[in-house]
Amino acid sequence: MEAGTCACTSRPSKRPGNVTRLFLSTALIILVSMAGKGGALAWEGQGPLVIDHECTDLSKIPVEWIDSAKSQMRMYYGHASHGEQVTGGLSLTEDADPFFAFAFDYRKLPSDANAFTVNDDLGVNPALFWQTSYGMDRTRAALNENPSINISMFMWCIELNTWTAGQVEEYFDSMEVLETEFPEVTFIYTTGNAQFQGGDGYNRWLRNEQIREYCTASDKVLFDFADLDAWWFDPDTPGWEQGTYTYDGHVVPTQHSRYYGDEWGHTTFESCEVKGRATWWMVSMLSGWTATSSDGTEDIPPAGLVNVLAQNFPNPFNPATRIAFSLEEAGRTRLDIFDAAGRLVRTLVDGNLPAARHEVSWNGMDRAGRPVSSGVYFYSITADGFRDTKKMILLR
Repeated sequence: MEAGTCACTSRPSKRPGNVTRLFLSTALIILVSMAGKGGALAWEGQGPLVIDHECTDLSKIPVEWIDSAKSQMRMYYGHASHGEQVTGGLSLTEDADPFFAFAFDYRKLPSDANAFTVNDDLGVNPALFWQTSYGMDRTRAALNENPSINISMFMWCIELNTWTAGQVEEYFDSMEVLETEFPEVTFIYTTGNAQFQGGDGYNRWLRNEQIREYCTASDKVLFDFADLDAWWFDPDTPGWEQGTYTYDGHVVPTQHSRYYGDEWGHTTFESCEVKGRATWWMVSMLSGWTATSSDGTEDIPPAGLVNVLAQNFPNPFNPATRIAFSLEEAGRTRLDIFDAAGRLVRTLVDGNLPAARHEVSWNGMDRAGRPVSSGVYFYSITADGFRDTKKMILLR
């Protein structure tokens, strides 16, 4: 998150003031209860849900909760061009692994029951979503016309570069009105993108801090877009790097230089993928999954954990499949793909892993990054005291 002194104005009659910021990204993530008819969600103030850069590793999310999100999550999403990073990232994630099925349509909710679906209201600014009576009525109409929608999100463009604290308070007020009118819908709050620097970037940082404090104080769901902009994972370290600049003596988080570009939605495809993965983390949490640490893993290995190599899914597959396995004890682990003649095609895992459930994907490519042909393949796991092999079929 963007660290620093929050400059928000308090509203003691409605929300607690002088709230200490909670910087552990998912320490307060609480299990979301399902309520209402048709799988509708009810966010009942059980604790804030903050989605930031530490909520992007899809391998940490159990398969069943991705399936749950696909079957339950229906979103109305209002945004301008920067918000396309989310839908673009979801599409890229699905391209990499079709298991993460995502469907969206322009101002229409797709009917795909086996995908996370989004009514994509592109071209929406604050006035068209919540800032005016017309915008509020427009949002009401979208929700009333699609009663299966159970989550709704508005994404900023560059408004927070210049907006005042009072204008952001109006955002809170309008969202609270919608939350009262549509208790079956979980409204997701967002921070503004971290693309700009200088005085505009500093003002945006202050307004984002205001939004963060409000969400943690009021038990809201926050999609921290600016935080996702500012952090990049360096696989060589490995570790996270934060983009920052200095303004008037303040160190201000800003878009990481790795994300400079205009491939999609004013950023790079890589940055979009980060937003897409974070969205899957969010909808998995909202569908019922809970994470007990910042990386989504259990602090203590689950009781009764045993060594298991699961059957890949889907099988047969094209172009990608998922392979899950559990390790009873931590140790060196290797997972290889062989062709029907016993020749090594690719190594998916080779390193030390903790005692836990794990999952990897294979995209049908060999060690040189070339697509392999249709046929029967075998995947084999070797760990301390554990060996197993299973068959899978690739159909091009």
